[in-house]
Amino acid sequence: MNKILLTTLFFSLLSATSFAKGKREGKGESAQKMKAELNLTDEQLDKIKEIRKSSKGSHKEMKEQMKAARKDLQASLGNPKVSASELQTKFSKLESLKTEISRKRFETMLSIRSQLNETQIAKFHELRKGRQKGWGEEMKEDSDDEE
Repeated sequence: MNKILLTTLFFSLLSATSFAKGKREGKGESAQKMKAELNLTDEQLDKIKEIRKSSKGSHKEMKEQMKAARKDLQASLGNPKVSASELQTKFSKLESLKTEISRKRFETMLSIRSQLNETQIAKFHELRKGRQKGWGEEMKEDSDDEE
């Protein structure tokens, strides 16, 4: 029985490692796709990657703060000793963090947009409109892999 369990565990780990490795091998594909579809120059693509990379740290930190604030609010909701005004304060903090994250994402998008010409902006908007997962998220995944 132990041999079967160990064998199953081994193959599970092996397949998970192969899957993760496959994802890394595709690194940069969305950036190249974006470059081709928008007819970006190498300079434009490099600037866009740099914008994504520079915004990544603050986005990650704010997401962690938001996660902690959400967890704190949830715990406080179940505590009868926490007053309604304290709950309102915790909720307001969480909402402020959400708003700040949205504002930072928008600023990042504006920075990326500033690197595009009029034709590229229109094409970028058109291509993103119909997609559930746009290049912004794919570029983010690419920059996550670069660390």
